[in-house]
Amino acid sequence: LCPPEMNKAKRRHFRLHAIPYALVDGVLFKKDINGVLLRCIGKNHIEKMLEEFHNGSVGGHFALRVTALKIMKA
Repeated sequence: LCPPEMNKAKRRHFRLHAIPYALVDGVLFKKDINGVLLRCIGKNHIEKMLEEFHNGSVGGHFALRVTALKIMKA
């Protein structure tokens, strides 16, 4: 899984930081503290998702935390 050019210390660091992540059918997820898988999205999708959750059918002018929770639960 680690690139062969990584030394032992870098491989260990990589493996430790990879623990909360899971790859499911080619899609990357991160486990939250309750073990729920949250889908990781690329930077190129962030703006579109924020726009959809703010202006879309479930959107509105909510607090930042409420909007973030709606996105995470989608």
